[in-house]
Amino acid sequence: MATATKLTEFQKRFCAEFVSGKNAGNQRQSYLAVYKTKNPVSADTISWRLLNTDKIKNEIQRLKEGAGLTDEFIFQRIREGLDSNYIASYKGRAKLTDIPDQATRHKYIDLAAKLRDMFPSQKIESRSINIDVQVEKLGPGELAQLLTQMAKQLNAKSKGKTNLLGSGQDTNGA
Repeated sequence: MATATKLTEFQKRFCAEFVSGKNAGNQRQSYLAVYKTKNPVSADTISWRLLNTDKIKNEIQRLKEGAGLTDEFIFQRIREGLDSNYIASYKGRAKLTDIPDQATRHKYIDLAAKLRDMFPSQKIESRSINIDVQVEKLGPGELAQLLTQMAKQLNAKSKGKTNLLGSGQDTNGA
């Protein structure tokens, strides 16, 4: 069955790299490997956009199923990982114990939650502040007090969206 929109060669290679290449599962590295760009920020942005298009999602799903990576296969392996136990080693011999390996089990729970989109997407926000203070003239107590006050105002800004001037308006004009 032909799709209405075909993938470009680069998109096909990106999907293949993302599913089973050297950088499998890593969108940035898969993009960098295929498109030969040097800018990781651009790679993050563009690869995210690619992965959120239906034709790319469908191709990745098709490639995964072709490689035997069906949802059932993946979740069966996760279920097995949730029952992980420690492996003891003594004099070069390894033996599976009955002691639960909680760290490994936690990783499998984390992976299962990510696969089910149980974590909210996070947006990392960066801020820059221009401070016109002559730090050299401040004593240690005054400097500590200034830094404490700034930290409180930044916390208030991130919670209540007020700026350091207390006006409630964004200082960067946005």
